[in-house]
Amino acid sequence: MQQTIFSGNLLKAKILSTVDKEMGIRILKGMLEGDYNEPEEAKLIYELYKISGEENYKQDALKFYNKIYEKNPSIHYKHIIDELEN
Repeated sequence: MQQTIFSGNLLKAKILSTVDKEMGIRILKGMLEGDYNEPEEAKLIYELYKISGEENYKQDALKFYNKIYEKNPSIHYKHIIDELEN
């Protein structure tokens, strides 16, 4: 249930950001104040980078995904790491 709420809120922020970038960013930043696991927090920071283009979010997302990948070497995480490194 909580995963569904997280995914719904994330989708809402991404869609809203196409019309109002700043509102999408505010929603994602607000979500960061929640109690999420590492992959969810990494996803929020990654999406903040994708929407804002800010380098600090890119570097934070890269750190999170590298840490997660060390614990769980998934091809999904590897693709994101590769994207963030380029």
